[in-house]
Amino acid sequence: MQARHAGGYASDMSGQATEPSLVRQRLALQRERTIAIILMVLQALGTAIIAFAIIVDSRDWYWWALVAACGVVVAVGVRRLRRANTAIHEFEARHGADAGRQN
Repeated sequence: MQARHAGGYASDMSGQATEPSLVRQRLALQRERTIAIILMVLQALGTAIIAFAIIVDSRDWYWWALVAACGVVVAVGVRRLRRANTAIHEFEARHGADAGRQN
């Protein structure tokens, strides 16, 4: 019988934490990468829409603040993507290029 710990690791009957399978590890890494890409795309789209609104209609200061905020969120997405890619490369270096892949 296995129990789950707060960190997501399963434990065996002796209470020792066991590492998740390679498939689960790869899925978690790919999930982080996907979230980063979606975050960047949506925020880049939002930034473009707001910038268009500034050009067409308004020159109020709060529009520029929104563009700056969206730019920060895009930068966070880029950082998350770089971290996820680095983690995937480290995982592949440690376990092999096809480790955890499902056919």
